[in-house]
Amino acid sequence: MAHDKLAVKSLLILFISVACCCANMLLWPTAPAAASPEAPLSPPMSEAAGGTLDLSGWNPEERGTVRLNGEWELYWRRLLEPRDLSAGVAEPDAYARVPGTWGQYRIGGESLGNQGYGTYHLTLLLPPGAVSDTTLGLYIPHAASAYKLWVDGRLLGGKGTVGASREQMIAGNAADTYYFVPSGPRVELTIQVSNFVQRKGGLWDEIRLGSKEQIARISERKVVLQTLLSGCLLIMGLYHLILYVQRRKDRSTLYFGGLCAVVGVRTLFVGDTVAVQLFPAIPWELGVKLEYLGAIYALPLFAAYAESLYPKELSRRLLVWIVWTACAGSLFVLAAEARLYTLFMLPLQLFIMAVFVYIACVYAAALRRKREWSGLSLVSLAAIIATALNDTLYYNRLINTGDLFPYGVLAAVFIQAYILSVRFSRSLVQVEKLSGQMAALTGTLELKIKKRTEQLEKSNRELQNVSEELIRLEKSRRRLLSNISHELGTPLTLIQGYVSAMMDGVVPPGDARTLKLVLDKSEMMDRIIGDLSELSKLESGQVRFRFIELDPLQLLYDIYERYETDIRSGGLEFTIRAAPCPSGTYVPVIWADPARLEQVFVNFLFNARKHTPAGGSIALELEWVWPKRTEAASSPRVVFKVADTGAGIRPEDAPRVFNRYFQAGDREQVNRTGVGLGLAIAKEIVGYHKGKIGVHSVPGSGSTFYFSLPLRMKQDNDASDSADGLSL
Repeated sequence: MAHDKLAVKSLLILFISVACCCANMLLWPTAPAAASPEAPLSPPMSEAAGGTLDLSGWNPEERGTVRLNGEWELYWRRLLEPRDLSAGVAEPDAYARVPGTWGQYRIGGESLGNQGYGTYHLTLLLPPGAVSDTTLGLYIPHAASAYKLWVDGRLLGGKGTVGASREQMIAGNAADTYYFVPSGPRVELTIQVSNFVQRKGGLWDEIRLGSKEQIARISERKVVLQTLLSGCLLIMGLYHLILYVQRRKDRSTLYFGGLCAVVGVRTLFVGDTVAVQLFPAIPWELGVKLEYLGAIYALPLFAAYAESLYPKELSRRLLVWIVWTACAGSLFVLAAEARLYTLFMLPLQLFIMAVFVYIACVYAAALRRKREWSGLSLVSLAAIIATALNDTLYYNRLINTGDLFPYGVLAAVFIQAYILSVRFSRSLVQVEKLSGQMAALTGTLELKIKKRTEQLEKSNRELQNVSEELIRLEKSRRRLLSNISHELGTPLTLIQGYVSAMMDGVVPPGDARTLKLVLDKSEMMDRIIGDLSELSKLESGQVRFRFIELDPLQLLYDIYERYETDIRSGGLEFTIRAAPCPSGTYVPVIWADPARLEQVFVNFLFNARKHTPAGGSIALELEWVWPKRTEAASSPRVVFKVADTGAGIRPEDAPRVFNRYFQAGDREQVNRTGVGLGLAIAKEIVGYHKGKIGVHSVPGSGSTFYFSLPLRMKQDNDASDSADGLSL
């Protein structure tokens, strides 16, 4: 343990020295001998106020660069050009603080949200004559997600294409520098910004102003540092992957090399996004996906590496859970658009921190048990956790320190590379010792071979068991994904239709009824997502239902109102037929989960719409079934029906339509539709409500899908005031 403690002290000193050097390079890049460019500016140059920043006492050679922080004029949902502002035809909607996201601003007491577009404007008051002949530069690290920049009415450039809608804009968010010669002491900055593709919108990072040389040095130094950092990680990753190819028994080099390679690639797409600067043709969406995938894939690789070092301290089950969670997250990132998966940045960061904390506990347990190199491993993980926490706070705009996670990873990588190198060298020494021992034990070689063969057979059996388990898990995953794709398609299509109608002007913006429909479908999607994750538990009775008392008639009319527009939009007649509720002291109610029943109705209605040609009709029906006097053992029931005038179902198919994965019709039609889970799920739901489900159909004349539920008799308080104890 002595050499372990000595190595810890040495690497701590090295880590602190490297951190200080990096901080010095980042924080003091343009400082002349007289002053620091990042030194706090004395009033009145501290911050912009009311859309104006007073820099009349500023000299770039003496004071260095300045940050254009403070209150900028914001023209919300208006893409104005300098000529519009100079003509005085527009008044700012707000004075927005930069840096900051749109979601932090409020106009008229309402939050703007991070989806939209607008124009920023700032007036700079420079010292008269001091910088009129000096070329100044602007450094813009981030402006989500597309922007266009003017200085004194002259277009200097931008990133992406600014637009007033998601279809019009093209995202392009990468750091860049712009240079100009001020025409006078008053400089006007105008920046159009639009964002419809990710979670943050607006000028959310600091913009710097300085001389041309200062701004160029800031940009060049950041690019060099990020490229150097990424190069170190990629080279180290390639080196350890080659080691694994040469010696595949030790998988720690595989996990460690993969971790270095993944973080190295991700480093090129964060911060100043060096990859995009070097290769502008890289699509913005691809860059964001690689950034998120790098963070997701790093988790299982890091956890697997920790398990390879300390298998007794790290739970194998938890490792498998981390791997599967990362796989699910990566599939979501690959399949979804950035405007969806970027909303999960904070949960992803919290998940990453939770995994890191758990691995820290593993390393601490290994240290208590005096495992080899556990002290160094804990130090390396501390560097990662500290920088990961910094980045979590930075990207959520709680601090302004910058992206430091790659530096923490680099420090940890050097420590872990040292550990692996020592382990590898010790392995070679051990191999030499074992070779000598084998030469001395040749007489017992046959016995050892037999024993080794038995061990290999045992390992093979264990691997076969693991393989069978993986096959079972894969089948379960495919089945779940199949269910998700089937069940979420309908409400997602409806939501997109409502939103598109509102954006296209078919429905007035802010229409309360449409927004309520969107909210209803969103809530339904949320419920379905939770249910499908436990679909395999339906038959075992482990799925939870939320039962409440419901008025059957009101439920039917609610379903009709919610889906009337959707059914009629296909050229179909949509009607509702319901027998009146019997009057008396008691009123019939059902004990049911409304969201689950709506899911049954949705399956019936959209199956009917799919199989009913234009000009046909679909009807919602309700029928009361009261027991006869001779049927004392039976109970009252209500029957809900969905009748259509479609093609109908063949008699031989009718008994099987509620089976999983069965679909009526010819094979080609089946291949064009879903996987046949909707009616099977509907059957399970009705079964949980102690109801019955069925279908009546005549080929060529249409089908009637129905389900019945038991009724409860609830006392009608209004009726009881005027009735004399009449009971059913």
